[in-house]
Amino acid sequence: MIQPKAKALQKRLHERLSRIEIKKNHGYALSWEDWEELGRCYYYLRDERATEYLRRAALLVVEQRVGTIDPRSSSSLFEHAGDWFYAANLYRLIGDEASMRACIAKVRALEGYPVWMEWPVNVEFYWDLLALSALMEGDAPQALIYDAKIAALPQRENPDRPWSGRLAEAIVQTDVSAIRAIGDELHGLLTRYHGKPWDTSYLNLWDWYEFTDRVAAEVERAAVPTE
Repeated sequence: MIQPKAKALQKRLHERLSRIEIKKNHGYALSWEDWEELGRCYYYLRDERATEYLRRAALLVVEQRVGTIDPRSSSSLFEHAGDWFYAANLYRLIGDEASMRACIAKVRALEGYPVWMEWPVNVEFYWDLLALSALMEGDAPQALIYDAKIAALPQRENPDRPWSGRLAEAIVQTDVSAIRAIGDELHGLLTRYHGKPWDTSYLNLWDWYEFTDRVAAEVERAAVPTE
């Protein structure tokens, strides 16, 4: 796996700390983005301070982003699901599995709303979130169920198969080379779109690039026969 450059991370860390100090001096409240950027920089520097800052960010995502939903609007449902997924991923990064699963349960709880099918584009991306959530929980077969739901939609915003489904299939088939190939594709996207490790997003591609590398290593170890 290609690692983020420490020099760039340290520079961004210094810039964000300076902006936070200015905000504090002017009496402005800090947002999840402030803490998330700090946490992400520390995370990729492998500094233990990442845990504190990413936890603060996750708590503020729930406090500042998650709002009431309009059950008649699939876009409202997707936004709500995306915010809970956002928090779940931050908890995943710090290894807080209980909090991660609690947030994923909030994402999954929205699946029964019939309004989804009125706007299939939203349900396409929602099912992709659920597939990614299942991968986060280590349940690749469940991710494949959502991948099949996406494939069966009569209308698709993106005709290509989501990499969540492809990754799930590669895990189920214990195909390490296919998992690493998906990681290479994700790195290609990072290069093309100038993705940064500190980008604040419910789906930061650096996270998933690292995730595929970790999964590939786990599958590889599991495939080695023990004496």
